[in-house]
Amino acid sequence: MIMPMDELRAAIDANFNRSMEGLRVCEDICRFVLHDEILSRRAKEYRHALAELSSLWMKVDMLSARDIAADPIKFVHLEEKLPMESDNPIEVLFLRNIRRAIEAVRSIEECARIDNKDYGSFQSLRFHLYSFEAEAVDAITRKHIQRYFHNALYAILDPAFAGDDLYAATAALIEGGARIIQLRMKHAPAKEILEQARIIGPLCKTHGVVFVINDRPDIARCVNADGVHVGQDDMSVADARRILGVGKIVGKSTHSLEEAREAVKELPDYIAIGPVFDTASKDGSMLRGIGIDAVRKVAKESNVPVVAIGGITTDVVDALKDAGGTCPAVMSALFRGDIARNCREFVAKLSGNH
Repeated sequence: MIMPMDELRAAIDANFNRSMEGLRVCEDICRFVLHDEILSRRAKEYRHALAELSSLWMKVDMLSARDIAADPIKFVHLEEKLPMESDNPIEVLFLRNIRRAIEAVRSIEECARIDNKDYGSFQSLRFHLYSFEAEAVDAITRKHIQRYFHNALYAILDPAFAGDDLYAATAALIEGGARIIQLRMKHAPAKEILEQARIIGPLCKTHGVVFVINDRPDIARCVNADGVHVGQDDMSVADARRILGVGKIVGKSTHSLEEAREAVKELPDYIAIGPVFDTASKDGSMLRGIGIDAVRKVAKESNVPVVAIGGITTDVVDALKDAGGTCPAVMSALFRGDIARNCREFVAKLSGNH
């Protein structure tokens, strides 16, 4: 009499292979793309755990059940439909493989259950993989957004400089080539900020522009913005990230090398340093610049993008790039006259086409 498990051994063997292969792809992404030692080590530990669990079944029985030639659908490819849309191929690659691994582990778990094996170990591993998926996707998405900060114009959208029609100003910034736009409405009521963010956010998303909101992670989450920017007197990076959820960036303002060093410990996705040059505040008072050498020192010590802010004009872009500040944050200089043209002048400088 053929026992049910004799017939299922081929499925168990196939699912061990699927899960191990999927986890290896995930491990390589964490190691070679994210350069994340902790996540890559965890993926490796999960692979090793699976290898140990495979000893619950006799290896000779598993190999005997393997009949690749007789499998009629081994080369049938069905287009995978992921529940989360993404324009990031690395995220898609990771999701396909982690979910393949999770599904395979669940299949083995169910087979182990009817074979009186230790199915609880597979169940525990599956839940570890769920957590691993969320943490790794978060890291992959934030890494992807960070790439936008290389030789890019970071435009700060403040009604004090941009005027009341923020939608039109945003459209002009995007037309001119801004790659990151921060909505900054320091003293406006939450309702007003939310209304503007709901108008501006979709426009940025349509054109592939990173949309960041100043100070308010709650509003950023409401409108599904790409992230939030916090100051020295705001909540910590970790607290802001908890509110934002998976795959969102948090930037941190600093005003000196010492503050930047402290900010690095919070693991922000980028650091803003400034004011680099003398600049006028909203109330008309002058803010003394800390100098371009501060940008150079921060960029040298930081492993995340460094955004230079304060008194930035096209005349200083080359010097900032040489110092490591490849993503200048500009506000007042963009809104004097033709916004799109002003942006294009900065973009040309940043790209070296000038």
